[in-house]
Amino acid sequence: MSKQDYVARIASATPLQLVVVTYDFILEELNLAKNNIGNSAVQSHISKAQQLLSSLITSLDMEIEISKELLDIYLCVNRLFISCNIKSNMNGKNEEISKMLTDAEQILNNLLIGWKNIKDNDKQSVMPNSQQVFAGLTYKNGKLSEYIDENIGRSFKA
Repeated sequence: MSKQDYVARIASATPLQLVVVTYDFILEELNLAKNNIGNSAVQSHISKAQQLLSSLITSLDMEIEISKELLDIYLCVNRLFISCNIKSNMNGKNEEISKMLTDAEQILNNLLIGWKNIKDNDKQSVMPNSQQVFAGLTYKNGKLSEYIDENIGRSFKA
C-alpha cells in the first residue's frame, strides 16, 4: 500500500480504525525486516515496529481489564523485537532472527484479526474534530464549476 493510501486511511479513520492501521504498519515493518535479515536494514525496520508498538502501548486505557492483558502481549512482542536486535547486532543466526520475527508476526496477526472483527461492528463515525466536505465539480454549458454545499455546519469542535 502506498504512503498516500495510508494517509487517506488515517485522515478518515475512527480511533478503532487507527489501531488497525497501526497493526498494518507494524506488520509491514516486520515483513521488511524479514526480507532484510543479514544486513543492517533489519535493525531499522525492527526499531520502527517497536516505535509503532509503543504507540499502541501508550494508547491503552489501564482502567479497562483487557488493556492489562494486551499490555502483557505487547511486552512479549517487544521482548522478541529486542532479542532480534541483539542477535542481529551480534551477527546471530539468521534462522533464529527469522523465527522470532515470525512468532511476533503471528501474535500480531491474531490480534489484528480480533481488532478487524471489532472494527467491522464499530458504529462510531470518523474522528470527532474532522470535517465532512460535500463538494463536487459540475460541467454545464462548456464550463467546469465547483459545487460546495453551504447548508452543512462545518465548525470545528474543540
